[in-house]
Amino acid sequence: MSPAPKEAGGASLVQRAMEAVNAHIHAEKLRVGDTLPGEAHFAAQLGVSRAVMREAFRSLAALKRIEVLNGRKPRVAAADASLLASTIDHALYTAQITVAEVWEVRRSIELRTVELAARYRTAAQAEVIVALAERIIAAALGLKPRLLWPDRYDEHGLPIRGWTHQASGAEKSLAHGARRAQGARE
Repeated sequence: MSPAPKEAGGASLVQRAMEAVNAHIHAEKLRVGDTLPGEAHFAAQLGVSRAVMREAFRSLAALKRIEVLNGRKPRVAAADASLLASTIDHALYTAQITVAEVWEVRRSIELRTVELAARYRTAAQAEVIVALAERIIAAALGLKPRLLWPDRYDEHGLPIRGWTHQASGAEKSLAHGARRAQGARE
């Protein structure tokens, strides 16, 4: 099997096509279940063969970015956490990343969730989150030098994460996307 043809920049035609499909999804602000143009559209736009686009669509489907069903236009797929977890496990076990780097990514995700919660929360959700934060602070004052002891952390840290996640609007967004994807399949 010969390697995929490369362009001057080093990316294969398939990689370039995959990037174009992802860029289209982002530029058009598509959501789960939304349809994408077909292979012919992207092939003409990028000046590549339909075979290149077919491979790009297959690769994106394997990555669970899109769904490709016979006889139907491709659709934006729902995120699959198991794919991300598998990738992180592989990277950890093969020493490509460290646990500290995983924690840094987790911290970044949590900060973004808090930003979204601050924007979309209801007054009632804000009250619960503030009360939980006050409990964490109270527990921290009794602990030296670390707050994150398992018994105290589970008692106060886990509930605040759940409420922050709910207030961020992520659940509504995921549920909306799942309903759209289910409706598109029927």
